[in-house]
Amino acid sequence: MGLNFAAIAIVIATINLIGTKLVFSKALLRLGIYFLKIGLHKFNDSDF
Repeated sequence: MGLNFAAIAIVIATINLIGTKLVFSKALLRLGIYFLKIGLHKFNDSDF
């Protein structure tokens, strides 16, 4: 019984970890795209 509970807890923890990593990487990707757009706009606006 204790072993099954530990296995279930590990599985849940792993799923939660993967879930938060996915959410975090999505947020990071959006932030990266956002900064990239700002960078491109600034590059286009400046006198090069």
